[in-house]
Amino acid sequence: MRLDQGFLLCATNFKPYLTAAQQLADSLKEFAPDHPVILYTEDKWVSDSGNHIFDEVHGGMPPSNRAKLLALQHSPFDITCYLDSDMVCINPKAPEIFNGIKDGYDMAWTKIRTYAAAATWWNKPILKVPHGGMCLYRKSEKMISFMQQWWENWLWKRRHDWDSRWDGKYPYWETRGWDQFPLHLMLGVIRQDDPWYRPDIKWHWVFGGDPPCTPETDDWNASEDAKWNWIIGYDPEREGVDRDEIVFHDYSCLLFKQQYQNGRI
Repeated sequence: MRLDQGFLLCATNFKPYLTAAQQLADSLKEFAPDHPVILYTEDKWVSDSGNHIFDEVHGGMPPSNRAKLLALQHSPFDITCYLDSDMVCINPKAPEIFNGIKDGYDMAWTKIRTYAAAATWWNKPILKVPHGGMCLYRKSEKMISFMQQWWENWLWKRRHDWDSRWDGKYPYWETRGWDQFPLHLMLGVIRQDDPWYRPDIKWHWVFGGDPPCTPETDDWNASEDAKWNWIIGYDPEREGVDRDEIVFHDYSCLLFKQQYQNGRI
């Protein structure tokens, strides 16, 4: 298996996520056949018959809907493209995504579309923030430590609920449970005076400019990253993206939950 570039998926907590990951892998094999796809999952699903589509399958993941934060640190690739399992690849341009991270940078992200966000803790009108459903990152010791800390920070927040350093700065109910909240603090998107901030990590937008991203420095219609992380609820006209340009489409695994909520999978 080539180790320079590849896709990493994670499926835990709910069996339809594994089905979704298998379907995503199948689509990646169609449109990016030269790039391996590996899966991290719970031990009980390692031998699932549908896992033949993956180049490698690794167990050891906990039954958590944020287990991806634990899996990211274990990527064998020099450049990894992480994708949420509830996505599908629909465009032969998929291999080009690995060109979306600049030389000298550690990570590249797409933006959350604030008009489609379920909850926010940042200033919507003036700031764009990374979407945790997809990212590119280079393998290095500091990136491994970053991923480890992302998982640890999320666990800490779940166990402690809140911290006095956030009082009056963020609304509690709009940060609870979100993996993006510690991510944004670690990347210095929201502020750069938090103990979780990692100034050693250099990042940028996928095929875009350097952060921070404000209305003065970025225009939705001038952005190219929407097609790489297309989410239900995005507005094609507002984004300036034709549907035949979309590469990775998020269809939401909530559809799986609705279909299989009676345990038929």
